[in-house]
Amino acid sequence: ADGGYGFSASAAGFNAKVLKAVRALEAEARDDFVKVGGKYHGGGASPSGVAHAVEQHEAEEAARRADAGDIQCPFCYKWCNDDCCVGEDTIARGAEYQCEHCSSTFWSWISDRAGSMGHTVEYKDRWRE
Repeated sequence: ADGGYGFSASAAGFNAKVLKAVRALEAEARDDFVKVGGKYHGGGASPSGVAHAVEQHEAEEAARRADAGDIQCPFCYKWCNDDCCVGEDTIARGAEYQCEHCSSTFWSWISDRAGSMGHTVEYKDRWRE
């Protein structure tokens, strides 16, 4: 039986036609239709497309800055270069930094392998974490 608009009344028939239409749209490589993480969206200009592009850009920027040896302030989350380094901290477990954006003092820990995110405390207290 016809459920209207050319779709069958059964769920399986409806799903099959929707899947066929989505695959056809995907094959056309349209600007107004995009697949992101297994879900379909209204393209790069849609709110989800814009959010995905921003997330992707931020991830690429973070990787580039970390590879360059920059460190991220834990207070304002902006990146600082080596000019922010005040010097080795008082207990020789990393370095002390002063953010060039918010002027907050933060530290790196020598135990961090990546070393690209600063910490609000000078050292890690194992007994409290």
